[in-house]
Amino acid sequence: MYEINVKSRKEKIIALGIGIAFMFIAIIIQEIFQSIPSLYFIYRFGISNGIKFLYNFEISNIIIYSIFIGGTAAIFQEVFKYISVDTRPKELAIWIGLGFSIVDLVFLY
Repeated sequence: MYEINVKSRKEKIIALGIGIAFMFIAIIIQEIFQSIPSLYFIYRFGISNGIKFLYNFEISNIIIYSIFIGGTAAIFQEVFKYISVDTRPKELAIWIGLGFSIVDLVFLY
């Protein structure tokens, strides 16, 4: 017959914690990377002119800027999700994904 591999509660909680930790790390790195254009405009044009120029750039190139923000979020979060799931047994992937989802919900509200 088939043997069902049931993981212990402790392993599930550890997997949930891994998901939460990896998502926090991904969001921190993502936020740093997404602020590079802002820092560039502020450094190049000064604070007041840089903010005005950045605002005008974001408004006039809203599709490009949206793709940049969404693309960086997708790349960092999915890469960290892959790394976190790849380091643990596949039976715990749902618990790692739940950890990622919890962090998403915290940032959503």
